[in-house]
Amino acid sequence: MKHAAWWSLILMVAMPGWLEPVAPREAVAASAADLLVGQPIAREIPVTLPAGSPAADGTPFTVPAGKMLIIEFIAAQIQVEAGASPATNLTMHATLGGAVHDYTILVTNQGVFGNDFFVVTQPVRIYAEGGTLVGCTVGKNGILGAAGSAVITVTGRLVNN
Repeated sequence: MKHAAWWSLILMVAMPGWLEPVAPREAVAASAADLLVGQPIAREIPVTLPAGSPAADGTPFTVPAGKMLIIEFIAAQIQVEAGASPATNLTMHATLGGAVHDYTILVTNQGVFGNDFFVVTQPVRIYAEGGTLVGCTVGKNGILGAAGSAVITVTGRLVNN
């Protein structure tokens, strides 16, 4: 502790005024443009899992040309016939750098409510180039004869490319 006291004394002598209170700055109101960079976007991707099929693709949407989509959050509700699927999976597809990339998204079983009910609520950071498709595949394990459905909601921002 003796050395700490010496350093404090040296700083006070060498840097007069360093202990003076600093006046608080005025708060500056931020505009919506300051808070959100890019245009907010939300898209739903419906998926129908036909009976006898282990997986199905959702209806993709196109990222506008000249823009980049930054996907920030994915939410989903997936339902399959009760007992038909001990596990369900979701894969998102987006193009970056001219190549399609697949992103496995964590799916959580919520229980049986007439059907087996699965949900997704996951923050992500996925980039998709303008003029390309963003889509998904929902898969199920177990009985192939059971049908199912899903709605995947993608939210994020469109920024200039």
